[in-house]
Amino acid sequence: MRHALKTLALALCAAGLTFALCGGPRAEAQGRAAWDYRVLRLDPKDYRDKLDWQEALRLGGKDGAEAIFYEHVLDTLAAEGWELVQSQQRTPSVTYFYLRKRNG
Repeated sequence: MRHALKTLALALCAAGLTFALCGGPRAEAQGRAAWDYRVLRLDPKDYRDKLDWQEALRLGGKDGAEAIFYEHVLDTLAAEGWELVQSQQRTPSVTYFYLRKRNG
């Protein structure tokens, strides 16, 4: 009997630890994804005529404008709850940003 109680206590502790580490019931198990995802493709030919790009060019000059513009884009998306997961330079001019935000 004592062995059975000890085994039960260990099993409950393990279940509690798993629950705590995993953050409780997973959203996927409840029929919805935990994250929304977004892929943003930035190509200079698509934004060269935009006012935000012109302001970045004024502030950073030819060499610094791209970084300033990308920071502006990411700050804007972060204010909407998006988090940058990864970026990828696909060609010398095209960059992809992979973003996610909590669902719900």
